[in-house]
Amino acid sequence: MTPEGLIKRLAMKRIPAAQRRQLTIWLTETQYDLMRSAAMMQKSGRGKKSSSMSRNIGFEIKGSPDNYHGLIGTGVNKTMSIKYAQIHDKGGTITAKKKYLTIPFDGVLGKARSFKNTFVAKGPSGGLVMFQKQGKGKNASVIPLFFLKRSVTLPATGWFSKVIVNRYQDLQDMMSPEAVLAAAEKMGGANA
Repeated sequence: MTPEGLIKRLAMKRIPAAQRRQLTIWLTETQYDLMRSAAMMQKSGRGKKSSSMSRNIGFEIKGSPDNYHGLIGTGVNKTMSIKYAQIHDKGGTITAKKKYLTIPFDGVLGKARSFKNTFVAKGPSGGLVMFQKQGKGKNASVIPLFFLKRSVTLPATGWFSKVIVNRYQDLQDMMSPEAVLAAAEKMGGANA
């Protein structure tokens, strides 16, 4: 058998490992792109929850050597599932479970119920606002804390789906028979 023939024969035995390796590379690169996409959404001011999305994107590979498949998203492989990830991607309406959603003003941290000395009044735009009274007498001040809304409609950002669509052709190229064979030939070198 020629050296080239031996290399091809050894490479054929490494095809399943090469497929898994190619899929792992694609998932790793896609995970990075999704983390950047979620971080960019947060920078643009679209959703306070997007910072937890960028930290909680994971992937895993399942299946057997003849049928690998990859899964990527929040809540995958020991990452926390972010319940608002899909609505940020696809858009939709969030409705209050009880009376109102509490949407914090910039710089306000914590939950509405944790604030003391609060009251609700109409804000300058006519919507309801939760305020906090601080101080007494002439030195008293009123600070706006939360907008109160029965529902909010979020526009679709495509932070997830656009990345997957853009990366799909890369997956097709990386998993082509030629690319997998080339990866298998590189695995272990010529002497493996």
